[in-house]
Order: sequence, then structure tokens, then C-alpha cells
Amino acid sequence: MYISLIALLALKFAISASLFEQAQMAEKQGQMDVALSLYHDHLNEESDSVQTILSIAYLFAQRGEISQAAQYFEMATKIDQDPKILFNLGFAYLQLGQLNDALSVFTRVTEINPLFRPAHVKLASIYRDLGQNDLVVKHLHKFNFKKGSFICFIP
Repeated sequence: MYISLIALLALKFAISASLFEQAQMAEKQGQMDVALSLYHDHLNEESDSVQTILSIAYLFAQRGEISQAAQYFEMATKIDQDPKILFNLGFAYLQLGQLNDALSVFTRVTEINPLFRPAHVKLASIYRDLGQNDLVVKHLHKFNFKKGSFICFIP
């Protein structure tokens, strides 16, 4: 009985990994709907798979479905507070016009990793648009940006 349980768990893992690999192959072949379906099937098997959640989020973002992408980035951040995942969530919020949420997430990124330059640049850009120049300087100063060097903010 003990060996049967181990074999069953190994089979479940193989099927689950297979679903993820099939989804990756479908994505590489440009079959985005198939890939999404397979990623969702894999997520049903392994609900805490950050890699799968992020794959779904990136697919939605590529398709321009930013609201859906944000939902999956949110799901991923509940499992893993990696600054890159948080940054992508903040970027999605920014694209959705959810400025306060974006500010909160980008600020959280800089708290976790004070040297995460893209978050400081996004914060400086937002604060510039809000006319809060003291906060622009605060975020750009960390990386020796010179006054007037906002060329990096071209949309």
C-alpha cells in the first residue's frame, strides 16, 4: 500500500509537470488560448505554483487584458513578495489608471529592495506628473540622475 501511494504521487507530479510543459509548448507555438487552458488546468493541480500564475498573468498582459493580468499578479504576490512580481503588479495598476494602488506597490518594492531602480523611476515619473518634485528628486537622487534628465519617461 505504501509503494502504491508513492507511485500515485509520482504519477500526479508527472501529469502536473506535463500540463505545464504542454502549456509552454502551446505558448511557443502561438496557441495562446490553448496555453491558457493548459496553464489553468495545471493551476487546478498546483494552486500555489507561482510560475504557472505568472505565466497566465504574462499571457493576459500580452493580449492586452491588463485587468486579468493584474488579478493573477495579485494572486502571485500573495504567495511570493518578489520585487519583480510586485513591480509587474504596480505596472499593471498604472496601465489601469489605478494610481494610488500603483504608488503603494512601487513603494513596497523600494522598501523590499531599495536598489530596485525601475520602481524608483516609476515612482519619480508618477510624482513628476503629480507635481510633487521633492519626491521626484528623492527617487532619482538614488541613481545620480541629473536635474532635467527626464528623457527616460517618454511613454
